[in-house]
Amino acid sequence: VWVNIALLIATVFSVLMVGLTIAVGHIAQTDPALADRIALGGLNELWRGWPYAFSILLILGSHEMAHYAMIRRHGIAGTLPYFIPAFMISPFGTFGAAIMLRGPIRDRRALFDLGASGPLAGLFFAVPILIIGLATSSIITVSPGGYVEGNSILYAMSKLAVFGEMLPNGQHDVLVNQLAWAGWTGLFVTALNLIPLGQLDGGHVLYALVGDWARKLYWPLMALGLLLMLFV
Repeated sequence: VWVNIALLIATVFSVLMVGLTIAVGHIAQTDPALADRIALGGLNELWRGWPYAFSILLILGSHEMAHYAMIRRHGIAGTLPYFIPAFMISPFGTFGAAIMLRGPIRDRRALFDLGASGPLAGLFFAVPILIIGLATSSIITVSPGGYVEGNSILYAMSKLAVFGEMLPNGQHDVLVNQLAWAGWTGLFVTALNLIPLGQLDGGHVLYALVGDWARKLYWPLMALGLLLMLFV
């Protein structure tokens, strides 16, 4: 359990750093000198990243603890979650978390519950965090070629609901704050987990639903995923 605790503490620090970076970017919009001083403040300024840190750990933590609850419910041998920090090499501050299974999954119902529980629990928190984050974010002018986060259908519809227009519109987009970025990250991680392949949550759900047909669907789904990455 000490390994789990140590990795969780390291992840807290790494997501606080991401939140601080977002906070500095927002402050720089109105007070560049203050933003520079905060950026040089080091660990003393980490507290400014708590909204993102709390939100993303709530989303990821609920995802993993839902998996853990299903492990306990179905009597499957497994570990507590191992959170994976990502210092300075990820815009999210973490590579997620994982639970190590120590025994077989006995039946399809257990496999389905295990696969579906995490994404559902994560979305339960990610969606309201996203909506609150968008409602407290501002709209800015976007320069051509500037960095913008991608629009999933759910994210685009959330911006339409909050701001009453489709964004980006070629000139303006949302300057996401810490809560909005945590919500967007939650949607992104959930989408990746639901890809119906291999040991991902979506792969578990697919195999639980269709059994050995999942083996025949593997390469067509892999090819479809590659085509989507190339052309969408």
